[in-house]
Amino acid sequence: MDARQYNHLHPVTYQALQQCGIANASLCFISDTGNIIFRAETAQANYAVRIYPEKARTINEIEGELYWLRDLNENSSLTIPNPIESIQGELVQLVDLPNDDPSYQVVIFHWLPGEVIGDALTAEIAQEMGRQMGELHKHSATFKLTNGRFRDTTDWQAMQQFTANLKPIQFARINTLLSPPEQAICHEAAQQVALVLNQIETSHHFGLIHSDLHTHNCLLHQGKVSLIDFEDCQYSPFTGDLAITLNSFINCSDYLLLKEKLLRGYTQILSLPSDAEKQINAFMVERALRLIRWVST
Repeated sequence: MDARQYNHLHPVTYQALQQCGIANASLCFISDTGNIIFRAETAQANYAVRIYPEKARTINEIEGELYWLRDLNENSSLTIPNPIESIQGELVQLVDLPNDDPSYQVVIFHWLPGEVIGDALTAEIAQEMGRQMGELHKHSATFKLTNGRFRDTTDWQAMQQFTANLKPIQFARINTLLSPPEQAICHEAAQQVALVLNQIETSHHFGLIHSDLHTHNCLLHQGKVSLIDFEDCQYSPFTGDLAITLNSFINCSDYLLLKEKLLRGYTQILSLPSDAEKQINAFMVERALRLIRWVST
């Protein structure tokens, strides 16, 4: 990916930094996975700058993530991103540029040191990921968003049908990439998943989850693991988070050991529901179906 194609966003980044009282920064493009991330480096500190190019979320929804992160930073032992307020006390910066479309939404975080774990996963790291997920869910179980801030509460049940809510162009792409028998298998799997998920009790083991916790969203620094990229966070049964992580382990030769360690770390902090295995298996299929849809559309 050529970082130069994002140079037009440098003025957006500099203005957002200025609104937070940060000057004389040098920029380094990091990634584009829907939102665009720059690292801003100054003599005093480094920052992560997240730009929402398409306004896919409302400010209240973005703030749902950010106020959860702030509360986690204040009331847990986790090392996670910490958002920065503007001089006016805003967590979401709105940046207008001359002759441009409506304003950009920008969020700035303190930069977390460390290297992405990625393929360097070990059994010990898997156990620590489980322990930290347990800490996350323990906090989430009692945390409440207020003042209109929110995150999605129903998406975990959205895969009732494999092609639900697809646009015509997405249907066309799926029909190109998946044969009718393959689509039939996906439809049947979605219906079987729905039978399990619709029976889950949400009065406990339910709350905000990370929703994308895999080793590319974990950093290792001086022997300690930190969690990043909470942008997909939503309300869900906690087993959904475990399933997403386990799904990311699925191609590892030592998958069963990694699963054992992840769950061992988790249960050091929180208990699992009595039908956890059934829920996790259903959510793992649901995650696979989502990935098939994402690749196909």
